[in-house]
Amino acid sequence: MFTTQQAIAQQPVSQKPAFSARNELPFAAWRFRPTASSADSAKNRTPQPDADQDLTSAFADSGGLVNGSDLADMLRLAPHGADAAAVSQPVSQVARWIVSRQALAFSTGNGWVLPLFQFELPTILLRREMGPLLAELQGVLSGTELALWFVKPNRWLHSQRPALVMRKDLDAALQAARAERLAA
Repeated sequence: MFTTQQAIAQQPVSQKPAFSARNELPFAAWRFRPTASSADSAKNRTPQPDADQDLTSAFADSGGLVNGSDLADMLRLAPHGADAAAVSQPVSQVARWIVSRQALAFSTGNGWVLPLFQFELPTILLRREMGPLLAELQGVLSGTELALWFVKPNRWLHSQRPALVMRKDLDAALQAARAERLAA
């Protein structure tokens, strides 16, 4: 299995990312950084530096947060093999994931962000586990509350976090989601 750095290094020069600072980091180390457009749109809102910092911290060890534009860039640069046709238009793909609620996204003071734990690395395709979990929690939790459910210790999972448990034991994560739905 290639690391992201190895995958980028093997790409032809014309396909390598133009933003060299990110070349040094594996995809999982990318963190949410406000873009000019998200910063401009946030000017009309009350600043929430503490809330945004708390959210960034909550997701730090599960992959971090990324805005939609950066996720599309990551998707464009990621190795896809047989799935290349599925991501021929990465901006559209990210938008479809968000609008159809296949991907978890929520609004912050700096715009919309997506937690990276829900994507397979290095392909940046959605993890198969997300669909059943999001379906189970639909209508029970939404937005930031739903995103935080995945990264907070869960009593039904013996204080483990659903974002990590879902990778090795989807049934246990689904049971915790069902318990959440029934408790609501």
